[in-house]
Amino acid sequence: MNKELKKNLKFIGITVLILLYPSYYLFKYAYSDYLNDRALNIVYGAHKGVNETEAKEKAIELLEKAKSYRKKHYIFYYNQAKLYLELQNFPKAETTLGELIQIRPDDDKGYLYYGVALELNHKPDSARQLYMEYRNRVDREYRDTKPENQNPDRYRAYRLVLDFLLNDDVAFRKDLNLLQTEYPDFDTGEILEKLEKESRKEFLLERLGITDSTMMKESMSH
Repeated sequence: MNKELKKNLKFIGITVLILLYPSYYLFKYAYSDYLNDRALNIVYGAHKGVNETEAKEKAIELLEKAKSYRKKHYIFYYNQAKLYLELQNFPKAETTLGELIQIRPDDDKGYLYYGVALELNHKPDSARQLYMEYRNRVDREYRDTKPENQNPDRYRAYRLVLDFLLNDDVAFRKDLNLLQTEYPDFDTGEILEKLEKESRKEFLLERLGITDSTMMKESMSH
């Protein structure tokens, strides 16, 4: 084989590799999304042949595989943590949300979710730190929002919920007074009634949008 032919073959090989490189990453992205969609379909679609627990465990495995292909895509961590919480596997939920914070430190909601997982895993002091961080981020985001885009009554009402989460009675009374004084037309009765009736566990799970889980409802009744 002459030098010119070797040179041409080398050039062709390098060109092929260059062309295949982005295709490889496109495949990984597409396949990880497929695994995520498949996991959600197993849980929330028709999981024939398996019960609800088995479906969620299978979905968790698929999401773990999706994470291996695309380590920094936050939605895989959220979906997996939610399933762990519904299965009451609080240590695994804590670990997953801890990973989320590591790869996505600016994800405000991640601090709330992580705090809830920590509290459910019997780590209230660590959870409180996360709740404080989340409330500070909510306050900062509101301050940084242009006045014309602010919803002060909704912000104050949401802050009530966060005060309750933190068991911060002083801030709760202050925010409630501001809300009732500055926005007398805002219906605070519904919020107060809801907070009064909910158990702590129900309240925590509602932050994650999983209070409708049949499994969790059954566990609360025991």
